[in-house]
Amino acid sequence: MPAYQSEVLADAPIAYWRLSELTGNAVDASGHGHTGVVSSGGVTRGQAGALADGNPAMLFDGTTGRIVGDVLSAPGLPAITIEGWINHLGAAWGGSWEMVVCADSTSGQGTFLGVNNGHLALAVFRTSYFVLIASGTMPTSGWHHVAGTWSAVDQRTRLYVDGALTDTSAPQGPGTAIKTGAPVALASYSDPTNLFHGQLDEIAVYDTTLSGARLAAHYAARTFVPNYQPAVIGPAA
Repeated sequence: MPAYQSEVLADAPIAYWRLSELTGNAVDASGHGHTGVVSSGGVTRGQAGALADGNPAMLFDGTTGRIVGDVLSAPGLPAITIEGWINHLGAAWGGSWEMVVCADSTSGQGTFLGVNNGHLALAVFRTSYFVLIASGTMPTSGWHHVAGTWSAVDQRTRLYVDGALTDTSAPQGPGTAIKTGAPVALASYSDPTNLFHGQLDEIAVYDTTLSGARLAAHYAARTFVPNYQPAVIGPAA
């Protein structure tokens, strides 16, 4: 088994899409059966991926391309981690959200990881949204590992880029990472709106809060990233 896949599976994701399929649906490599339906247009398969194992990625056109799955969890999830690899291919970031993963994508409510006006951000819906937006700007070129975590225990949201913690919120009060139990969406919100324009690879969702050490281990397991450019995001908040 490739090193990166082994690291991800060791942390027991509730869903894990490697996005290597050249035809058909996006298979859930976690074994939990959360198959994603790839849109009939707007997705180019077989792209050079983020990892040394040669596993392909998918390119999304930012207009119609996306993946829609099923419900990941019942409402009330006390913790969540969302991670994946993104490559914006040198294009400027949009002026609003470009979604990477909506783990609970009911319109107006949800938990999602994306890039907001060039800044990595994680939104968690409690009684209202709390959004942690990274202080630094995401690079537009090269593959980068991104992750967001939230826990009901310390009530903090954290963001990571290329295995390093970049931002931490203050405690935000009680809440849940899954508000409604709506279907998951990759590269878009549920509408679909706020579509991602670029490549995605190795997307995983966990019902636990992964530590910084574990996310660093995932990043280190990439071994070699073609056209890799390390991100300079800034110190942790």
